[in-house]
Amino acid sequence: MPQLDVSTYSSQLFWLFLSFVTLYFVIKTKIIPLFEDLRQKRWDNIHGTQRVAERFMKEGNDVHSESKEMLEIAKKKSNDILVEADREAKSHFSEGRLKFLSSVQDRLLKTKSILKDQELEVEKNIIEGVGPLTVDIVVKSSNNVLSKDKVRNYLNNNVSSIRKTLNLRSNNV
Repeated sequence: MPQLDVSTYSSQLFWLFLSFVTLYFVIKTKIIPLFEDLRQKRWDNIHGTQRVAERFMKEGNDVHSESKEMLEIAKKKSNDILVEADREAKSHFSEGRLKFLSSVQDRLLKTKSILKDQELEVEKNIIEGVGPLTVDIVVKSSNNVLSKDKVRNYLNNNVSSIRKTLNLRSNNV
């Protein structure tokens, strides 16, 4: 068998060694750097993507916390605005109520004054209208024993007591 011939071993070993060294240097200088470069690019891509994702997560958390703070501030402001509006509404209502009550009291006082003036006018009209009739009735009922002047003087002297009597009757009614 030719492969077992010892004389061919040295050439086979030489070519084995030469092929191995050549293949080793080609793999080490050409192929391994290509794979190493590809691995490094993948690593950088994955690691870079992770860093970007972490940055986005951090920014998202920051935005979320800022929006929560802004929401709390907006809630406080809206609550303050509502409290202020409620206070102003109550104040406005209270002022309007006081103005209304004051207006009603003023009108009531004016009406009382007008009624008092009208009452005095009516009393004056009653006394002026009833006075002569009373004098005539008293003179006729006395069969002309009392004179008209005497009855008129008596009536004029006692008008204040008659007014008091009329006031007492009108107060009791």
